[in-house]
Amino acid sequence: MLIIAGSLVLAYSFSLFVYSKDRLDALIYLGLENTAITIIHFAHTVATSDPDSRQDVVNSVEGTPMLVTLTNEPAFKYGEHNTEYDVAFDIYLKSGAHSDDFKNVQFLLSEETVIPNSSVEHRFLTNRTPHLLQSLYKLPIHLIANVAVQLKSGQWLNVSLPLPDYPSELWSPSLIPVGLFTIILILISGWTVRRIHKPLTDVTSATREFSKNINAPQMKAGRSPEARLVAEAFNEMQRKVKAIIRSRTEMMGAISHDFRTPLTLIKLRAESLPASMDRDRLMESIGAMEVIINDSLIFAKETFGQETKRKIDMAALLQSICDDLTEAGRNAEFLAYPGRIIIKGNPLALRRAFTNIMENAIKYAGAVRVTMRANKNYVSIYIDDDGPGIPEEELEKVFEPFYRCDLARSEDVGGTGLGLSLAKSVIENHGGQIQLRGHQPKGLSVMVQLVLDKD
Repeated sequence: MLIIAGSLVLAYSFSLFVYSKDRLDALIYLGLENTAITIIHFAHTVATSDPDSRQDVVNSVEGTPMLVTLTNEPAFKYGEHNTEYDVAFDIYLKSGAHSDDFKNVQFLLSEETVIPNSSVEHRFLTNRTPHLLQSLYKLPIHLIANVAVQLKSGQWLNVSLPLPDYPSELWSPSLIPVGLFTIILILISGWTVRRIHKPLTDVTSATREFSKNINAPQMKAGRSPEARLVAEAFNEMQRKVKAIIRSRTEMMGAISHDFRTPLTLIKLRAESLPASMDRDRLMESIGAMEVIINDSLIFAKETFGQETKRKIDMAALLQSICDDLTEAGRNAEFLAYPGRIIIKGNPLALRRAFTNIMENAIKYAGAVRVTMRANKNYVSIYIDDDGPGIPEEELEKVFEPFYRCDLARSEDVGGTGLGLSLAKSVIENHGGQIQLRGHQPKGLSVMVQLVLDKD
């Protein structure tokens, strides 16, 4: 938007500058023509007057911008005419000298008069303001037309007459309407650009929302046909992605559910076997399989679960979870937060997610510390432990279903690898985010950020 506004301002400034140059050129040529005609008419008057009264005619122009003398030689040396303005002035002089009154006519456009020692020069040639265009173009502004006309008597009539002065703010009359037109055009262009870019902004917002919440609402169709096509394409993509994830998740849930019946039969038959070490190992394996099946069913349910959301006091929820873990003989500490932190969500799903995170920390570190911070828009919950930590290259992989580290955190520790996956799914379904960060020299910090309820 700034580029468009700047381009329009530069374009119209340049146009105004060129327009002022052309307008000034027209005034200059008109001034050259009027000056040439004035001088040549005065020369005709002197040439046709009685020789004895010519000095009186010359004296009659005192007090005017015109300086006149009668001499036996021209008052200046005739120079070369190289500019277009010199050529134009020469043409104007010759077109006016149409009689046989003159033997010779020569001129010089200069910044000084060739007739010195006159108060007229100070009166009419000082206090002339410089023109802006003079800094870029060689213009005959503030110049004096010096003309020497040789009469039939052989005398030279020397005339110095300043060219008309032009105001330095020549473009001022056009500046206000052009400026207003430029501002209006910038506003219209800005509105048009925003209208064109709105589908892109809507797609960006919808994509971010969909990346956080798989059950995000569909993108609203715009007014223009192009915007409607974009919205339809995005919504179709969203439906297909959601359908793929749903089908795979439901398939996992269905398989896990179907495993329950044969696993129950295996468990019953194993319980009827005589007591032995092999029987105990078989029962442990069956128990581990039951945990995997239950976690898989919970994960499938939470991914597309639609529990009713209500207001939740996060400080009270976290304190309750820590109290339950402490009563069960676990070491869980919650650093109380002053005041209430309210969000809108599913209490059962959030309790299950934070319980999984805390139990995971206790499982590997033996203890967990929970703290909470809040600002105007978000609440950040930090779950820290002093366990062996996770390698940095695996911090994102641990959120994948059934993924387990092969290092110290997984040695001789049970689990299915679905706890963090389930927690991540629940947090993102609440419009939040979860991040892992390693401590030095050991330990892990889990940061969960959720949106505050402002109602």
